[in-house]
Amino acid sequence: MKYPAYPAYKPSGVEWLDDVPKHWAVKRLKYVASANDDVLTEDTPGDWELIYVDIGSVEAAGGITTKEPMVFEKAPSRARRRVKDGDTIVATVRTYLKAIAPVQKPEPNLIVSTGFAVLRPRAVDPDFMSFYLRSSLFVETVVSRSVGVSYPATNASDVVAISIPLPKPEEQYAIAAFLDVQTTKIDTLVEKKRALIEKLKEKRVALISRMVTHGLPPEAARAAGLTPHPKLRPSGIDWLGEVPEHWEIRPLFRIASTIQTGPFGSQLHHADYFYFVRFKKHNNLLK
Repeated sequence: MKYPAYPAYKPSGVEWLDDVPKHWAVKRLKYVASANDDVLTEDTPGDWELIYVDIGSVEAAGGITTKEPMVFEKAPSRARRRVKDGDTIVATVRTYLKAIAPVQKPEPNLIVSTGFAVLRPRAVDPDFMSFYLRSSLFVETVVSRSVGVSYPATNASDVVAISIPLPKPEEQYAIAAFLDVQTTKIDTLVEKKRALIEKLKEKRVALISRMVTHGLPPEAARAAGLTPHPKLRPSGIDWLGEVPEHWEIRPLFRIASTIQTGPFGSQLHHADYFYFVRFKKHNNLLK
């Protein structure tokens, strides 16, 4: 996707950021946002009800996907960070998961894990900051600054030391509004594609079931040298219905070696539940 360039650019002064429009500023996040301003104290009543979000509850594309209600006394020790509308949470542990999400109209008792840095905008548009924090440039920078192999992690001070490009406030708002519309369109298309994929999977299963229990469609049968419209007869099996009259139906164990299933190789001998359908290749059935 390409958009017209700005008239003039300048070096950002940040190696991974490259050039930015000439009229934009570049500052470290800590000058325009704060981190981890508000936490639950240990004297919180044990019966206080909270809604908890852990690292595993946030997806790179889907944002916050699940929330778990609980009382404070039974909450994990990492359930401590308070959030407000307009915040963005950035995972500082297991950073390869890229768990970053905007906080929008949260419940007043929503609490997130201390595995997140809660960034609160001070001198930047909340939506613009949130989109920037979810950009591939920022995410890869966080990942690259993480320490550890099996459990890579960083900390909030390292996160807010990362630079952010800053247009004028009205331009920040315009960019965020544009991205909101465009990403919503993309999300809608993604959902439609997912629905189509599920339907195609269902069609695939139905196609297999139909062909192995009722035979080929006429054109495919002709191409294979078979009778295109064979007569049907009852199979004698409720779920199977009718089958071509020249097909045989036999218990599967009679034509296959012992069937094994389950983690310990338990054997199935119930012939009533397993059937094999096949056709006889009589000369009068072939062209």
